[in-house]
Amino acid sequence: MAADHSRYVPRVQPFTDSIGYGVGAATLAAWREGAYNSSIAVGKTLRFVGSQSFAGNSGGLAADPDCECIPGATIFGVLNPVTFRMATYSPDIVVAAAGTNDIDPAVGNHSAATALSDLSTWLDLIWSFRPYPWFQIVLANILRRKDAADSTAQTFNAGIAAVVAGKSYRTHITTFDQYNALLDADYNDAVHPNDAGYTKLAAIYGPAIRSALGVAQATML
Repeated sequence: MAADHSRYVPRVQPFTDSIGYGVGAATLAAWREGAYNSSIAVGKTLRFVGSQSFAGNSGGLAADPDCECIPGATIFGVLNPVTFRMATYSPDIVVAAAGTNDIDPAVGNHSAATALSDLSTWLDLIWSFRPYPWFQIVLANILRRKDAADSTAQTFNAGIAAVVAGKSYRTHITTFDQYNALLDADYNDAVHPNDAGYTKLAAIYGPAIRSALGVAQATML
């Protein structure tokens, strides 16, 4: 990279599931649309990258819908091998948001301990593909569930801090809490937000991404 990187547009690669894709939204590209627009509004340019380009659910991201947001994805079932796509897209920032399907009784049916172990291994894999010294990971916990699996979600969320604390690269991880972000009226079903819910999530994801971008840009060579 040139010494003057003032015109460099950071690449953000979201790795997540149907909540990142936007299942339950009528008009929005999940939280990605609001996070993108709010970042541009405050002068923080970015570009979403990834192999998935959902023309049918791009919302206001018609010009930049790319991501690795795969409905039904679990960490080891889909997201672990998908991580290899980092080598193609060389992101400055990865947004890692997974676990909802891992603990879902109808999908992964994993215990919180198993899901946390998978998360730990996945973070190591993500880190192994880091393309730049300033690379950052934005890590979200699980959104509140409106079903019996919510107790497992709470246990999973409570264990994330210990997973991160054990990483040698923990200073490159920005964590944020979305568990209590939504009211019951903000859900389309037991798991997925509606448009109002995704707007609220965007208000959380946007600042987390911009915080990581700030760290990355401050340490670019």
